[in-house]
Amino acid sequence: MNIQPLVDPYAASDAGGVKARQGFTFQDHIAASFLLDLLSDPTLLQVECETADDIALRWRRSGASLSEYVQVKITDGDSNWNLTEICARTVKRVGTSLVETSIGADKFPGDALFRFVSIRGVNHTLRPLTIPRDLRFEPHVVDALSKLGTQVSNKLRHVTSPNGKTVPEWVQACLWELPGEKQAVQQKNINRIHRLFENEGEAMFASAAERIYEGLVTIARNAGDESMVDHPTKKVISKQAMTDWWSATLREARKLNRAFLKVYQVPTPNFFTPLHGVEEPAIRRSLASYDAEFDGGEWRNAELARYLALWIPELILPPRVLAQCSHLQAHDLVARTSQALKDKNIDYEDLLSQAMLHAILRHHYSSEPTLCKLHSVSPGQSDYMNGHVVFDRDGDQLWLGHARITVSDNWDAVTTLLASKLDALVQRDFLRKERDLILQFREPQHLRETTLTKVFQEFAKLDDLIRILNIPVLVAYDSSVLEAGFAVDYVDKLKTEVADSYLELKSKLSLRLTDIRVHVFLVPIYDSVQLADNFKRSLEI
Repeated sequence: MNIQPLVDPYAASDAGGVKARQGFTFQDHIAASFLLDLLSDPTLLQVECETADDIALRWRRSGASLSEYVQVKITDGDSNWNLTEICARTVKRVGTSLVETSIGADKFPGDALFRFVSIRGVNHTLRPLTIPRDLRFEPHVVDALSKLGTQVSNKLRHVTSPNGKTVPEWVQACLWELPGEKQAVQQKNINRIHRLFENEGEAMFASAAERIYEGLVTIARNAGDESMVDHPTKKVISKQAMTDWWSATLREARKLNRAFLKVYQVPTPNFFTPLHGVEEPAIRRSLASYDAEFDGGEWRNAELARYLALWIPELILPPRVLAQCSHLQAHDLVARTSQALKDKNIDYEDLLSQAMLHAILRHHYSSEPTLCKLHSVSPGQSDYMNGHVVFDRDGDQLWLGHARITVSDNWDAVTTLLASKLDALVQRDFLRKERDLILQFREPQHLRETTLTKVFQEFAKLDDLIRILNIPVLVAYDSSVLEAGFAVDYVDKLKTEVADSYLELKSKLSLRLTDIRVHVFLVPIYDSVQLADNFKRSLEI
């Protein structure tokens, strides 16, 4: 709906309004608040900047068109506005008082309303004008406005608008608003933008909301700066124009929100119960073991498989993809990861062990993956690393480790193999390749700030990387204690079992790892073959 702007083509001039308003930033912020009203008030159809008045509002109420003429007052002074001041004429020339310039705007078709917006307050005589229009039906308010109308008429006799509106009628139709200083108006408008985003299901960063608001103020400022003579329609902001602006802004904001969403900051679910731990800072070694527990006398095999399957999107998909998926898209997300697994010919037992280490580090250590390695490796490769940043007040750490699930009864052979794998982790060529992969695939815009930025650079010294390197190694193994079934004292027996297993693995570690912090994670399992089968089925749902 196009409404012609309130511009008299025979009297239009740019000599006063456009030049005088330049630099009136307070007025721009007031206009911006009305532009936000266009998005929320169905009866407000159009806002005009510097046409019939400082700001003109075009309403449609009860089927009738209505124009409201707004004057924005930013004059200095310590005293409040008073009756004498608003009726005072410049060099006693008729039509130059505040009241006369306001009522004089009523020269266009349709009924009229009037409004003043000022930083300075009003004294007791003018206070009835500050009462909202929908609260003016109380007898004492009616009497106060009637009295004020008489007082203004006595000072400005025989004054009427070009359309015949009298001064008492002007008083009844006038609202005086006191929104506070410019900063207060600005913050209120920014808060409204935040609420608009909340209504759309979006949480906007403060800096982004401020940039959006600057754009809104620019719309108002540009409209005011347009020529009333040459481009009167450009001084108009319609409801449709604001609706289009908001739709485009919302689309861009959602895009930006997703682009910088910290995808690993969502609360992580817990499943494991800490079982037994050992800290040996003198030799830079530690043990942490976890129990999936029994439920109703049955070890939670199927439940553990489903829990680990929940972590697979983080292992398979890059952060930019995770940022585009809400919890409502979880089913589609799992389907995408399942297809990615098929495309890469993944070893499900290996993936199961990696998911277990990933879940423990994410939940119990509040880590962030350095990169989603599984989405970057070539098809057919089955030996993946599990890389995480663990945040620490003394300096963040890079945890680069290995995980394995085993059904072997030969623990000696298992520990020997693991020791060999760990020894390879600290080979400088291997570390250089790992750093290159991090540089290639890491997406820092989705990650928290870390003190490792210098380490994650192409020409950083490997010595610096080794200095903050920690090696987590996880072994999920078939437990003889769990195989015996539930018993009241099974936890104590598990603690003894994992403690003995830790001692054996620790004794096999290479001298190359002497100066590296090694974290051993042991997870006793009942029937690892069945667990792997349940895990695969959970991913194929």
